[in-house]
Amino acid sequence: EPITINEQPIELDGDEVLEIKNQHYIQKGPITLRDRARLIIKNATFEQRYGATGAGLEAKNVAAVRVENSELHFDPGIAWKFMGQSSLYVRHIAEASDARPYYEFSESARAEIANAGFTGKISGLADVAIAHSDNIYIDLDLNGGARVDTRFPRQIKEFSFPQGNSNISYRLNITDSTVAQWGIIIH
Repeated sequence: EPITINEQPIELDGDEVLEIKNQHYIQKGPITLRDRARLIIKNATFEQRYGATGAGLEAKNVAAVRVENSELHFDPGIAWKFMGQSSLYVRHIAEASDARPYYEFSESARAEIANAGFTGKISGLADVAIAHSDNIYIDLDLNGGARVDTRFPRQIKEFSFPQGNSNISYRLNITDSTVAQWGIIIH
């Protein structure tokens, strides 16, 4: 498969679309998506490494990232942040032995993740669904007035949060998955 190395930041605005398909793509630098921009990674090997201007991904407004049938590699400490009404759709990801990104979902961001690992934080009004995934690490962001009376299982057939808990606005649904670690962030 061909290899593309990009050492410049990627900035997509408006209705711009970047499709990385059937190739090995190395991004050395940050990615920013605004408006209705879309990043599609399909049947590819994708790496994100630190470059001269840093690394990571920020999706704002209603921007979308879609990753399917791909292999992902990341330098440690890289975060992919979804804000506004942006979204992430991930299906069938082969993870390498190096780090995975730390996903952050805030405001009204959405995510659908299946057959892929997940490490990240959920806050605001975010809506995250995870299915058929193992090795999940989740941080739940709670404000000081939140009331939680929930058992956080490791082996999950079906789990919904915040079911009956108060002052929590986001939603998390997990099916047929294994959580390696739950974290609670209180502020």
